[in-house]
Amino acid sequence: MPWLPVNELRDLLTKLNLLNTHGNCPDCGAGPGKVHEEGCDVERCSACGGQRISCDCGGVHDRSFARWTGFWPGRSECLALGMVTRWEPEPGPLVAAGSLCRLPEADLNRFIAEGWYRLFWIKPSMHRHEHQNTVH
Repeated sequence: MPWLPVNELRDLLTKLNLLNTHGNCPDCGAGPGKVHEEGCDVERCSACGGQRISCDCGGVHDRSFARWTGFWPGRSECLALGMVTRWEPEPGPLVAAGSLCRLPEADLNRFIAEGWYRLFWIKPSMHRHEHQNTVH
């Protein structure tokens, strides 16, 4: 994408419905800037980057670092990195016409596969947790 003034980029992302927020966490209801409730399945672990509810990182997780931002985890980061995709139906089988006109979306699969989650979801520290390279 060529360089755009910030207001034009904001307008484009809004038009494509990429700049929307979820408001409160869809699982635990935490508001933007607040920590997730214990047992929330949306919260990411600040030690390994995986889903907090299923990781085994013990007491090294920093709940404040992993607080809810108002956006689905990784969504804003994907947009900032230009990781946007548009899912298309597989060629061959008949599909409904409406499914051919899908809007772009943040490419969370690429975000995870390329390891970008480690930069955004794992809290920097002098002593890295042994499970940091595994996303659950």
